[in-house]
Amino acid sequence: MAQKQEQRQAELLGIGLALQSSDGSSDGPLDLAFTPDGRDIALVSGIEALGQDLKIALTTGLGTDPFDLNFGFAGAAAMVEETDPNLVRERLRVAVIRVLQLEPRISRIRAVDFGDVPDSRAARQLPVLATIEILDGTVATLALSTGAQP
Repeated sequence: MAQKQEQRQAELLGIGLALQSSDGSSDGPLDLAFTPDGRDIALVSGIEALGQDLKIALTTGLGTDPFDLNFGFAGAAAMVEETDPNLVRERLRVAVIRVLQLEPRISRIRAVDFGDVPDSRAARQLPVLATIEILDGTVATLALSTGAQP
């Protein structure tokens, strides 16, 4: 049963090249991942593919993709334009929701919560927990992050 659901989600959500941090850290620059034997490029599918694609969108500045100027995250503007930490937080939440709304594989956004928010404006990433409903009605909570990859 679980295998059938995974296959269905792979059909709905797609298959992509697996990415991993090239410097071994969880938030480092990304590079292609290889299978354990090193002979082929690793793949991700289903929820994992969706989560990886969302992480890429949330770490890409809005308008910086020359092929799709609507792709990316508008969080930098919130950090620059707002001085009130509560307004910064809410504008960041709206920017995350915008990225999720533009994703056609998501049918409904149930919640967007932030993990431990860094106190410093110099922090380059913000942990995000997004609870979403995908096209087949499955509910998933994805741990994502926003901001620049160091």
